[in-house]
Amino acid sequence: MRFALVTGCFGFIGSHLVEKLIENQYYVYGVGTPRIEKQDNFSSFIDSSHFDLLQNDITKIDTDFKLPKNIDVIFHLAVRRNKGEPLLLSQVNVTGTVRILELARLNKIKRFVFSSSAAVYGISEDSPITEKTNVAPQNIYASSKLAAERFIDVYTKRYGLEAVILRYFNVFGPRQAENHGAISIFINQALRGGPITLEGDGKYQYTPIYVTDLVEATLQASQKPNQSNSIINICGTEILQINQIAQKILEKLHKKKSKIIFRPPRANWGSSHIGSTDSMRKLLDFSPQWNFDEALDETIEWYRQKRK
Repeated sequence: MRFALVTGCFGFIGSHLVEKLIENQYYVYGVGTPRIEKQDNFSSFIDSSHFDLLQNDITKIDTDFKLPKNIDVIFHLAVRRNKGEPLLLSQVNVTGTVRILELARLNKIKRFVFSSSAAVYGISEDSPITEKTNVAPQNIYASSKLAAERFIDVYTKRYGLEAVILRYFNVFGPRQAENHGAISIFINQALRGGPITLEGDGKYQYTPIYVTDLVEATLQASQKPNQSNSIINICGTEILQINQIAQKILEKLHKKKSKIIFRPPRANWGSSHIGSTDSMRKLLDFSPQWNFDEALDETIEWYRQKRK
């Protein structure tokens, strides 16, 4: 049996990862807060004999924190997205990352998988965006993710940490918060009977990835040898327009008469955010298995059941 530490274990992606690890015969130690409103996220594993919650607050972990001695890999997914709270955001995303890096160093845990974000690229003219694309974060969240990456880079070079940085593109699927991610927002706007609101002209293109595929790629990143200090984009293979996605959602919910409202784009709004899958295929030997329509059906059904 292998042993893993997962931070952010009760979140949207983290909870799916914990389930996947347990399914693959891992014993999982978790760091996260089991909030009652997220009970659907963790009900399947909170009482599992293969899961143990170590701490519910990443900001309280210090060098005296007692960590089990048998951990093979750390998956660091804990994150804060509140862009209006820069101090709290940096406490979790930057300082929290350093706390976990120190745990890895002091406990001689070599394997470290970090969930970064494609937001670090900012607005890019590259299409597709590769790992060599210049980084230019446009907000505090993206800046905090890039800062965390820089700390990880130092730990790999100075302490021999075997780290893999995964830059997640637009992920969607069951358990995503209703106000996070365009697809989740669109589905819930439609389910409430209102119009779907789009920013810009609706022609914005991107490469969304289903959470089940993203979690599989994350697991593969922990198991592939000789990937130390790699940065890998994790994204879907289908290039879709945001307007096309909104139309699909209305059709699948039989709400063809519902309106799509176009609003002016935010400042610093690009025309696309298309990720390259070359490194994901070559380094992880992984390609997404879910096609977008099937994944969208699963996601819509989850939100529909949740509202009953």
